[in-house]
Amino acid sequence: MTSPLPPHSQAFLVGVSSYDHVDLPPIQPALNSLKAMDALLTDPGLGRWPRNRVETVQDPPLWIDLALRFKETARRTTGVLLLYYVGHGVIAHNGSLCLTVRGTRPDEPRITGLAWEHVAEAFTASPARVKIAILDCCFAGRAIESLSGNQVGPLEVKGVYTLTATSANRTAHTPADNGACTSFTGTLRDLLHEGIPSGRTELTFADLYPLLEARLREKGLPLPNQCNTATAADFPLTLNRSVAPARPPAVDTAEEPDDRDGARAAHIARLLDQTLKIASDLGAYGPVAPLVVAADPEQTQTVRDGLARCGSPDANALPLAAMSAALAGNDDDLAEALAADVERHFHDGHGRPSSVAMAAVAGVLLAHDGERAMRLVDHLVRIGRDADGEPTRRRAEALAAASRVFAAVDLDKSGALAKEAEALYLADPYLPLDTQTQVLQAIAFTRPGQAAGLADAIFLDFSSIVAGADQLAIVARRFPSEAMTVAQHGDPSPFKPAALARVAGALPEADRPLRPGERLEVVYPRVYNLFKDAQAAVDGIADPEAKVRAAAEVIPAFARYQSDSARKLYRTYMGTVAEIRDPDARARAMSVYQTALASIAGGMTGTDLEGAIRLARSIPDLRARALALASVAKELAAGRLDPDRGRRER
Repeated sequence: MTSPLPPHSQAFLVGVSSYDHVDLPPIQPALNSLKAMDALLTDPGLGRWPRNRVETVQDPPLWIDLALRFKETARRTTGVLLLYYVGHGVIAHNGSLCLTVRGTRPDEPRITGLAWEHVAEAFTASPARVKIAILDCCFAGRAIESLSGNQVGPLEVKGVYTLTATSANRTAHTPADNGACTSFTGTLRDLLHEGIPSGRTELTFADLYPLLEARLREKGLPLPNQCNTATAADFPLTLNRSVAPARPPAVDTAEEPDDRDGARAAHIARLLDQTLKIASDLGAYGPVAPLVVAADPEQTQTVRDGLARCGSPDANALPLAAMSAALAGNDDDLAEALAADVERHFHDGHGRPSSVAMAAVAGVLLAHDGERAMRLVDHLVRIGRDADGEPTRRRAEALAAASRVFAAVDLDKSGALAKEAEALYLADPYLPLDTQTQVLQAIAFTRPGQAAGLADAIFLDFSSIVAGADQLAIVARRFPSEAMTVAQHGDPSPFKPAALARVAGALPEADRPLRPGERLEVVYPRVYNLFKDAQAAVDGIADPEAKVRAAAEVIPAFARYQSDSARKLYRTYMGTVAEIRDPDARARAMSVYQTALASIAGGMTGTDLEGAIRLARSIPDLRARALALASVAKELAAGRLDPDRGRRER
C-alpha cells in the first residue's frame, strides 16, 4: 500500500558545478548528482513526486537570488518541503557553514555565498508539515548543529529531517570520473534503484540511513550524518523497487490533451489559474489585468471583480483602461464596456487617474475605433477648456492627456493642445509637480527643447519626463524619427535608458522577433543602435540601485527581439544587485529587477515553452512571477508557439 504525496508539497533541488573564482574548482559530478536526484524523484516507477512539484536550480550566480527563491518556495509549501543541495561547502570565519553559488569567493563566503542560517530561517518560517534537507557538500554536518541549536539556535518546529554527506569537520568525496555522481549521492541513488527486500512498499529515511552508512563505510568514504525530530524520518522518499510495481507518479493536474489547440488551451488555463491565485493572495490585480484578459477574454469579469474587491475606483481606472486596450480589436464590445466604466468614473469628477486612463484607452482605440477614440479625446478637450467649471489642475491634465493621444496621429494638433496646457502651466506656479510633469510630457513630443528648459527650471531631469511617458512608444510607431529625437534629447541620466528602450521596442519596421541565426544589427539596425545607446547609458550610471532599475527598463524591450540575449543581459547586471549595500534597498531593487524576467519568459514562449514556464514559476518575487505567468499565457493565446521548436510543458 503506497501513500500519496501530501498536497502542496515541493522539492527544491540545487546543484552548483561551475564557479567564477579560480580557487573553487568545477565539480562535474555535482551536475550529474543534481540530474540524478531529479530523475529519482520523478521516475514513474520509483519516485513519488509529480514533475511540477520538483524545482531544479543549476549554477545559481548569486546567493541572494537563490535565497529569495527558496524562501518563497518554503513560504508557500504546506505539505512536504524537501531541499537538496550539492556543491562546494565552505566554512566562514565564524565557523558556520556556507553553501556556495557560482559567484562565491572562498575568502568571503558569508558575503558571496548562502549562509546556512538563511536556509534555517526559511525552514523555520515555512508552514510545511514535514521538512527535509539533504546536503551533499563538505562540512555539511554543521547544518545539523545549526538545526539542533548548537550554533544558530534551535529550529522550533516538528518534523524536520536532515541528511548530510559528512560530519561537521569532514570534506565530502568526489570521484575523479566526470561522468559519475558524487560518492554520497551516487551511493544513495544506487540504493534507491535497487530497493531493500524488507517487504515495505516505500522507502523511508529511517529505512535508508543504516544501509547508506554501511555502504559508504565499506568503500572507505566519509560517513553521512543525520538528525531527526518527531517522525520526519518516516517520510517515504521513494517506492521500494524490490517490492512495489512500477506506476506513474501521482499528479495534481489532468492529462494534457493530444491535440495542439487543446494543449494550448490547457496551458493557458493553468497559467492563468496560477496568475489569478497570486493576484488574489496579494490583493493586486492591476499589473496582470491586461495580460490576463488578452490571454482569455472570458476572464474579464473575474479580473473586474478582483479589482473591485482590492482597489478603489481611482486606483482601478488605469487597470480598466489597460484591459480595454488589450481587448480592442479582439473583442470591441467588451473593450467598449470597460471604456464606458472608465468614462463614467471620469464624468464623476475624479481628476488625474481618469484623465490618464481615458488617454490610454483613446490612444489604443485609435487603431481600431477612431470615432470612439475621438469622442474620448473631445471630452478631455472640453474639460481642458472649461475655464468656469473646472480647476486649473484638472484642465491642464486633461489638455496634456489629449495632446499625448494626438501625438500618435497628428503632431500639429498635439502641439496646439500642448501649448494650451503650457499656458495653464505658466499661469499657475502652484500646480502639483505631478500635473507639471504631465504637461511637460505633452510638450516634449513636439518641442523637446522647450520641455527640457521648463524641466530645468523646476529641477526635473528631462529624461525622467520622457521615461514616464507611456505614449512615447505609441508615437514611435507612427513618427519614429520624432520619437527618437525626443528619447535622445538631453544629458545622460538614470532615466535615459528607459526612454531609449521604449522607442527601440516600438519602431514600426521591427515587427517580429529574430529568427535563429539572424543578427539584430543586420535585420534591425536602428533598433540595434538604440539598444547600444540604452545599454551604454545603463553602464554609465554609478549608483548600483539606479543602474539596476534602469536595466530593468531596458531588458524587457530587448526581450521582444531576442529573449536569449535579454536573459544574458539580465545575468550581466545581477552582479550589480549585490553591490547595493543597504539590505532594504537591495530587496526593493531586486523586486523591481525581477519584473524584467516576465518579458524574457514571454519572449521564450515561441521557441521554448517548457523553459518559459519553468522560468516564470521560478521567479521568487510573487508580483514578478504573476507577470511572467500571464505573459507566457498571453503569448500562447496570440499563437506565438513554433510547433517545430516549442517544447511542451512537462
